[in-house]
Amino acid sequence: MSLIISITPIMAITNTASAASTNLFSNPSVELNSNNLPTDWSTAKTGTNTTAFNYLNTGHTGSHSLQVKMTRRTSGQAEWVGTPITVASNTNYTYTDWYISNVSTTLSVNVKTNNGATSTLVTKNVTASSAWKQSSVSFKTPSNAVSVSIYHYLNKVGQLTLDDFSLQEPVPTVAI
Repeated sequence: MSLIISITPIMAITNTASAASTNLFSNPSVELNSNNLPTDWSTAKTGTNTTAFNYLNTGHTGSHSLQVKMTRRTSGQAEWVGTPITVASNTNYTYTDWYISNVSTTLSVNVKTNNGATSTLVTKNVTASSAWKQSSVSFKTPSNAVSVSIYHYLNKVGQLTLDDFSLQEPVPTVAI
């Protein structure tokens, strides 16, 4: 009498699940406004320059965008500034926006810490683009981070138009 043993391979099935990420900007596509100015946004400039800030009735998506035009510059920069965003410490984040610019511009991520100090985490040059293009920067907050402010600014004669801002933590993925 013989015994026959049959072995059938079992295929492992792996599924992953991830939660949806939340955009931390309160008015990311600048559609919400009061008195024809975008809610939770303001303007800022430093140095000696002639700058105009415009809340446009066109956009990458939706019907609004933000524009900075610098027609004369000796020094400084100009930008639209979103409300500082509360962040977690020791956490990775990715910032994106959509822009059109006729000159190179700069992205800067500044962090405020629990002792009140503010410092720059990342500075990145962004190339000019005559059509809507997405810019992006990733960073990790320090252990004492409280909030971040992200600036996409103009520091030369030219113009920069911005829309569809996003700040998100990486989406957690769990293997099942």
